[in-house]
Amino acid sequence: MEPTKKKVKKSELDEDYSQSKTSKETKLMNALNKLVEMEGLEHELKRKAFEEFEYIDDNSTTIQHEDGCDSNQAITFKIIRNENDLLTNDHFNDDHQEYKKPLEFHPVMSHQLFEEEKIIGYTNLKINIYFTKSLYCYLNITYDSKTEDATDVKRILAIDELDFQFIDMKAVPMYFPFTENLDEFKSKLTQKFLPKGEQIDVYEKDGRIFEIYRATMQQIGGFHKPLQFLSLFFIEGTSYIDEHDENWEFFLIFEKVKDEVTHEIDYIISGYASIYPFYFLKKEGEELFDGRRLRISQVLILPPFQKQGHGRKLLHAIYRYACKGYKENISVVGYNALDENKTYEPRECYEITIENPSEELHTLRTKVDIEICTPLFKGATRSINDTTGEKETYEQFRKRVKPLTKLSDTQLRTCFEVLWLKHLNENVKTTKEERNEYKLFVKKRLFHQCDLSVIENVKERKEKLEELYNEQIEEYRMYLNK
Repeated sequence: MEPTKKKVKKSELDEDYSQSKTSKETKLMNALNKLVEMEGLEHELKRKAFEEFEYIDDNSTTIQHEDGCDSNQAITFKIIRNENDLLTNDHFNDDHQEYKKPLEFHPVMSHQLFEEEKIIGYTNLKINIYFTKSLYCYLNITYDSKTEDATDVKRILAIDELDFQFIDMKAVPMYFPFTENLDEFKSKLTQKFLPKGEQIDVYEKDGRIFEIYRATMQQIGGFHKPLQFLSLFFIEGTSYIDEHDENWEFFLIFEKVKDEVTHEIDYIISGYASIYPFYFLKKEGEELFDGRRLRISQVLILPPFQKQGHGRKLLHAIYRYACKGYKENISVVGYNALDENKTYEPRECYEITIENPSEELHTLRTKVDIEICTPLFKGATRSINDTTGEKETYEQFRKRVKPLTKLSDTQLRTCFEVLWLKHLNENVKTTKEERNEYKLFVKKRLFHQCDLSVIENVKERKEKLEELYNEQIEEYRMYLNK
């Protein structure tokens, strides 16, 4: 995702600064001149203003291109906690003098709606899509001028059906209630909202409290629909789920906050994951039996909450649900996270998989899987003749650990290889023979996995295998470097 342009607030420059429509270059020069004239302005604010090519105020101009404007820059999402968030981008909490950052963000992608991520025919186009805490939506499209052949933004967002790429399904992107009336939207801000489903975990992060809830399709109601819509802008190949299929389940992260206006407890959606059970036939030896996979379909942590460890917490919650169920526990923040009379049984499943994970999600998932497998790892060997019991082959490891973790065979193999490498690196007595044993083990998998037998030239085949091995080790080192 390209970084969004920083905003230099007009109030910080000059309250009487002209509102006239000037060119981007003129705005930039005027802003910089004001910065030079002012004394005592924070150095960081000066630096940011000079670094950015474009001066942006509350009436900012969307970046223009000869063939249209950038749809990722034109669209702004924002979660509105109270009316203060509508007045200004930043404000102070009067009670605690605590700086409040706006829950505002732009899309990472928008090509599923706007071809080549361009919107043509507008000057100064702004598409504001705001949500209340309950995800009731306000759509506001403004511009200075529009040509006859301009892109029909509202039709694309809220009228025409979108033909999804990977499933036989069509739906209007904004297939949930929304308004274009600001007063109606404001009236929804004071409505009480409680998280959907049942609380299954609670944790503290940098002095803030977050809670994780699990909800069935019946429990979540229409709350998932705006989240599905947001996923179009952050998850490649997103498709909407069948809301009539009761098998879907959701895991939702909420930040628990105290509203600065009403002083009541509120909940702000921070991220979610959807899972779906699939039945399949599994053969173990000569025995064939029915199994169930829990497939994680979508995982989205909203941008204001990213890079804070919430994705890891969400995956752990799903794994615990699949493996152990839930019982009442004392949370890290010192109060009962769950009703002491409630116990949630483990979900019936053979293994947990993820549907077409992005590179970022695959990396996160693998790190979490390694974390889970670390205390279960004894030691590794290629030989089945180890009689000490201190080491085990991959097949022995898989047979013992899979029922405990529900991880897929592919992920278990990765964890086994990474932890074996970790053991070799940390053991000062590791011999050359032990490293060669590991190298042969990994290379054998790579040879078959990449079908290197098609390379007829022996020298070229060996060189390719060595290249693949080195790339694999670099990836494993990345997992081990926290």
